[in-house]
Amino acid sequence: MDPESKSDRVAEEPYAGKDTSEPAALEEQEKTNGSQPDEASLTKVILDYKKTDSTTEDDVLERNAFARQDVHWTPEEERALVRRIDFRIIPLVTLLYLSNFIDRANVGNAKVAGLATDLHLVGFQYNIGLSVFYIAYILVEVPSNLLLKRFGATLWLSTLVLCFGAICFSTAFIRNFGHFMVVRVLLGIAEGGMMPGIAYYLSTWYKRDELALRIGIFVSAASMSGAFGGLLATAFLSIKQISILPHGRWRNIFLIEGAITIALAGLGYLFLPRSPDKSGFLQERERVIAMERIRVENAGLVEEEKTESDLVFRAFFSMTNWICALCFLLTNISIQGMVLFMPSLIAGMGY
Repeated sequence: MDPESKSDRVAEEPYAGKDTSEPAALEEQEKTNGSQPDEASLTKVILDYKKTDSTTEDDVLERNAFARQDVHWTPEEERALVRRIDFRIIPLVTLLYLSNFIDRANVGNAKVAGLATDLHLVGFQYNIGLSVFYIAYILVEVPSNLLLKRFGATLWLSTLVLCFGAICFSTAFIRNFGHFMVVRVLLGIAEGGMMPGIAYYLSTWYKRDELALRIGIFVSAASMSGAFGGLLATAFLSIKQISILPHGRWRNIFLIEGAITIALAGLGYLFLPRSPDKSGFLQERERVIAMERIRVENAGLVEEEKTESDLVFRAFFSMTNWICALCFLLTNISIQGMVLFMPSLIAGMGY
């Protein structure tokens, strides 16, 4: 390719508001001329910027290949947009995941309060009930994410919260080992899609360099459940047993926490936006910027991307995914074990 044609290609590149030096140069020109820069001046500023930038022309062309020519924004606009998204989405998904983890782990507190005795569990039956939860949980994670892409976060994530809230509520009425097994399996099916679903959902709103912090915030709800779960269980056990329940004050834990989770599902239906282009809390320009910045970041792949079989197999055979999965497994062995068995361990020590 001759130099003249490469220069023509660069001159035709759209400016997507991604680089801070270009807007600064344009603002300086506006102050000097007292008017908006014309097309020739804009091209000159961009070319001058490219000469001083270490990025090659081909890299710039690849970066802007998916940028729309009619969408421009400043770094200040983007930061304000991210803050607005943070205030709307992060507290809500953190609260939903907190309820998810509390409903999963409250069985440990219920056991100390008499669950195993009232259900006549013997031997390893309690441990089996805990294990079948995770078998169901693992099996539904990927299918649940595929359904999330099909139905959207507002409907699917909120429905999952409603389901495991209803299952937790129903656990207050179980009477034997068979019932215990059924509710644990159903709870695993309902909860399996929450964590990967929220992680995928956030990726449709945030760029890669923004995503790690947000995922860290909502995952911290698992630790918060350890702080609040025991306190809530103690408070609910202090309440006189509700008359409609079979014998066992531990049933208060499941009944009340399940009811609270069902109420939180209503918040999800009302306030959790499906995607940037369908969000009611953003103005029209903000919706366009939110969608465009993710589209450019991911080479045009956003929520509407189709899931093909080769993409599924590529993810399954990725060594990076397996290493991350192993690390997550080892982390959760300690976390889940402590959450489920720590109340029994403390009770065994006489406290």
